[in-house]
Amino acid sequence: MPLWNPVRTKVHLRMAIQRLQTLKEKKEALAKVARRDIATLIERKKLETARIKVETIIHDDTYIELLEVLELYSEILLARFGLLENGSGFREPDPSISEVIIGIVHSAHRTEIKELHFVRESLMTRFGRDWSVNVMENKDSCVSTRITGKLKTETPPSSLVDAYLGTIAEGYGLPWTFTVPPNAAPGAEALSDLNHDQPPEIVLGAVARNDQSSSDKGDPSVKPARHILPKASTTAGPESNKSTTFPSPPKQPPPYSSSVKSNGRGDDDGDDNDDLLRRFEALKTRH
Repeated sequence: MPLWNPVRTKVHLRMAIQRLQTLKEKKEALAKVARRDIATLIERKKLETARIKVETIIHDDTYIELLEVLELYSEILLARFGLLENGSGFREPDPSISEVIIGIVHSAHRTEIKELHFVRESLMTRFGRDWSVNVMENKDSCVSTRITGKLKTETPPSSLVDAYLGTIAEGYGLPWTFTVPPNAAPGAEALSDLNHDQPPEIVLGAVARNDQSSSDKGDPSVKPARHILPKASTTAGPESNKSTTFPSPPKQPPPYSSSVKSNGRGDDDGDDNDDLLRRFEALKTRH
């Protein structure tokens, strides 16, 4: 455990803030990729695998929240660092930074930031062994619930997993049926009534009607899946050698009048029509 050195502690505290920001951005980027993978699993109906991955995302989100709290605590401690330097004879932290110091000492070792580890050990040296043991054991509930609530390692409840799955599916425009939690947002009851047996366009239409801003709630940097609905095929089956097309019918010419001839070719047009009829009859008899 290093000796108390205010200068080194302050330098490491600044570096810890930068590392916290970088690590938080990295975790958030990985979470976006994981959500995209979960959306693919939902589309392929691999819900059990998707639920397991969602549990990992929930733990990662909790860890990101812990990083945010520690970043806030570090900034407060850096702004009020003079209270540590001036009160060198005190064995208890100043009340204005007590929660901050206790939170850092209690949870900094649960992160992967070495600079924050150094700050934690320096603070433990600064306030003594007995005080540090009480903080580590959370004696008299001295640690804020903002920290303790994010250090729990337990399996998330199924209702929370379903809520994550529903949010991910909604953000990517996928149909999803889930049990409505007790404090669900308005319109969630309609989503819970959706049936997977319904055509995808009906389900997606119901989702869009219940929440027109669902695309804004999802990840703005990720495009939704584009191959949910099957595209109509223009080619015939494997037994056919050629594709079948159905052109739009041509416009019918005006009725032919024997009394009116266009450019003097009325009789010729009649002969052409008779010739076409004869060829058509010949084709019918041939087949």
